[in-house]
Amino acid sequence: MRKILRNNNGFSELVCSLVGLMVITCMLVISITFIKVVNHQVALNEFGNQYILTVCDYGTTSSTEVDDRFEQLEESLLISPDVSYSTTYLTGSKVQYGELITITLKSEMEINLLGFDRTLEFEITKTGRSKYYWK
Repeated sequence: MRKILRNNNGFSELVCSLVGLMVITCMLVISITFIKVVNHQVALNEFGNQYILTVCDYGTTSSTEVDDRFEQLEESLLISPDVSYSTTYLTGSKVQYGELITITLKSEMEINLLGFDRTLEFEITKTGRSKYYWK
């Protein structure tokens, strides 16, 4: 019995196996977090592409159609960014044909990486020209 307890031949292999398993688990957690971050960035980029098309088509930054499209994009892409506009307005929220419209979308995402909470901020800027002629 004493001979079996003093024999350490399998102990080093057991420790190596456990360390290897922990390293693989940590790498898996890091890669899943990285995929979530990339997915959020891609979703925000697609949100910006679709939203700038709608704003440019209607030639306004605030209307029922533009607001409805914003809500549709929020529901389908599962993100809710803050939006700001930079343009030359004709009157109110109307933008004349050919004028440049720039939208900036900002979004935050909280990640938990190996027990550490972190907030990441994303910002996307899209530009287009108004396609609506206001009389």
